[in-house]
Amino acid sequence: MRDLFADTANSLFGEQLSPEIISECEDGRWLQPLWATLEENGFCAAATPEHLGGLEASWGDIYALISAAGYHNAPVPLGETIFANWVLGRLGVQALLGSVAFSATSNVVLSEGKITGDIANMPWGRHVDYCLVIVEQDGAYQCVVLNVKDAQSVAPALNTANDPRDTLVFNAATPKSVIPLIEALPRNVLQLGGALIRCAQISGGLERALDLTTGYGGERVQFGRPIIKFQAVQQQVSVLAEQAAMMRIAAEAAFCESRETLPISHIMAAKICAGEATRIAVPIAHAVHGAIGFTYEYSLHLTTRRLMSWANEFGTTTQWAQKVGQSVCENGDTQFWPRLVAGHL
Repeated sequence: MRDLFADTANSLFGEQLSPEIISECEDGRWLQPLWATLEENGFCAAATPEHLGGLEASWGDIYALISAAGYHNAPVPLGETIFANWVLGRLGVQALLGSVAFSATSNVVLSEGKITGDIANMPWGRHVDYCLVIVEQDGAYQCVVLNVKDAQSVAPALNTANDPRDTLVFNAATPKSVIPLIEALPRNVLQLGGALIRCAQISGGLERALDLTTGYGGERVQFGRPIIKFQAVQQQVSVLAEQAAMMRIAAEAAFCESRETLPISHIMAAKICAGEATRIAVPIAHAVHGAIGFTYEYSLHLTTRRLMSWANEFGTTTQWAQKVGQSVCENGDTQFWPRLVAGHL
């Protein structure tokens, strides 16, 4: 199924996305035809069990789908919708029909069956049909599905890539559903899932940056030969390739270890790698391109701005590194090496 996902997604995104169309989305356009095609192919419920309306694909297979979305700079919440429907599937709930998003930044309360408060940094908040939020009530955690049209207001905001990251405000809104969170899903499941999705997108984005850089380096001629033939440029491009390969391995490991539960240590490590790889790779891509890489007309910025945004969403590199450090310290020095070898920091 992985190869099928990869081939179909790359073909679909390649046909329907161009730099011009992606740029138009920065002005608030929602690509309904693209989203309809994704729904028709069953991608939005790819991780959901079959009896709940999904394809029941493994996360290892789904990696190919989400990394393809990252490679093509797809301005739609495909990864968020897949993960949200997976969470609902783990809770025994049918996959939602429509677009779904979630945020790790919420300040809402559930009282007498009503939701009040705000949810910040919601991907495509102004466009999606539903949003998920985890709420504590009477010492227990609930997964709440909200209809976005029930929001009292939507405060528009954008990330560095000019993708919507809005704030939704609810005032005594009636949820579509409220489901108790099972023990296998931690209360920060949405942050972990968002980080996991961003890792795959960053992996795809780095591959895109590498392809653009090597392609341009082979076309740009200076002193009688392509600049990619110069050793200094080759060294920089090799570092970019190393970062892309490292990110792909880290992201795939996190996805392949994701089954009925999420591998927290793998996700933390992958998100840290994502931040470091982005920090190193983006300057190299722009340096090799020179002045043209900084123009709006050239498509490199569509990838690099997203990489920088994704790296800081659902936890920054510093925040995840601190979590790793805290985990190591809590387990004590005698457990450091055994847990490191086992991949369970």
